[in-house]
Amino acid sequence: MRHQRDALKTAINLGMVNAALNALVSIAEMFVERGDTERAANILALVLCYPMSQRTGKRARELFSDLEQTVCPRVIADARSRAELLTLDDLASEVLAETANE
Repeated sequence: MRHQRDALKTAINLGMVNAALNALVSIAEMFVERGDTERAANILALVLCYPMSQRTGKRARELFSDLEQTVCPRVIADARSRAELLTLDDLASEVLAETANE
């Protein structure tokens, strides 16, 4: 997780949107592996609002689609609603704060 956090922090500080999106998708993948699907859905719902590289976009879409099939529909609806209220910087700050000790 530390590598992904460092990549996210650097990307945000340098204004590198594609790198930040890639780092966030990697973090979401780690959350899914840990069973923290709600956090992953929250990240991916916002990430999918942004244009990104084909590779990162494919990973994000596939992961979110898998979540749509396996988690409570309310979690997905809440994640989508939440994505409308946040910016990429907001999400990055939130993720960095939440994962500070990981």
